[in-house]
Amino acid sequence: MLNSGCAKMNSFEEKWLEMINAAKLMAAEQGNETLRDFFELKAANEKIRIDASKTLLEHFFRAIRIKIEEGFKLDVETHGGYKFQMRQALLTGFRVNVLFGLRRLSIEIGWTRLPKDGFMRGGALAYCRITHFGRPEYSSELSLLNPQSPKWFTEKSNSPFDITDAMIHLDRLIQD
Repeated sequence: MLNSGCAKMNSFEEKWLEMINAAKLMAAEQGNETLRDFFELKAANEKIRIDASKTLLEHFFRAIRIKIEEGFKLDVETHGGYKFQMRQALLTGFRVNVLFGLRRLSIEIGWTRLPKDGFMRGGALAYCRITHFGRPEYSSELSLLNPQSPKWFTEKSNSPFDITDAMIHLDRLIQD
């Protein structure tokens, strides 16, 4: 269940990186070093975003597994190549929906891919929106910051997000 969702996401991101690397090779073959350097930097940043996004999703998938082992019936839907609007930009990335009866927790992670998509504000490499449908007070927004040592930070408290925070979101999903 959870592994097939990761495979979908990996497939989309692998194709995206292949396209960037193909463009880099084409620029190198044409002798355009500036464009080659641009695509090299873009590929490096994409790798950082993808790895950090996978780490964030792994926190949620671990929390989901724990809740399932505790006996809660959770259904999980995953989507790669998912597009959504956030902070006046069109982001492409992943969406994971965790369903518990009629309740839903949605985790959307993405970043701009093309110039027409807008730009990432506040020095963020990627954004994440965590939505508790019907309970907006529990929703959160995260930013991926610091390319040298990338970490996800919550917007409200500006504190690092980790497995404990993912567990809190799952607890909120299943609580009365």
